[in-house]
Order: sequence, then C-alpha cells, then structure tokens
Amino acid sequence: MNEYIFFDAGLRNRFVEYARSLGVACELRDDTMGMVVAVPEDLDDDLVDGMEECYDVLQERQSDLL
Repeated sequence: MNEYIFFDAGLRNRFVEYARSLGVACELRDDTMGMVVAVPEDLDDDLVDGMEECYDVLQERQSDLL
C-alpha cells in the first residue's frame, strides 16, 4: 500500500474524495504521526500522478495551517 499522511481531517477528506472520484479504494487509519490514507500500490501511473499532484497541493495548504 502507498500511504499519505495528513494532520488535518478536512484536507484528508478532500484527498479521499478525490481518490474515490478516480475509483481508487482508500483505507483510513490514525497513526501516532497523524491520519493515514493508504491506497493500493498497483495503480495505473496516471492515477498515481494525479493523486500525487493533489497531495502536493494539499500539503501546501497543510503547511499554511501549521
């Protein structure tokens, strides 16, 4: 599984909504470091690229919040 970590529930939810709109199943769990979203490793490269771009944008917003 590929994992993405978030520190804000709203931003995590936006990422999950985006991933699900692409048809990607997500597993959510809390970790001592934050909130983790795990997605399958065997995704098409275009899906991974789109999710990485979304994550980068949300990471910038997350930095602004901290």
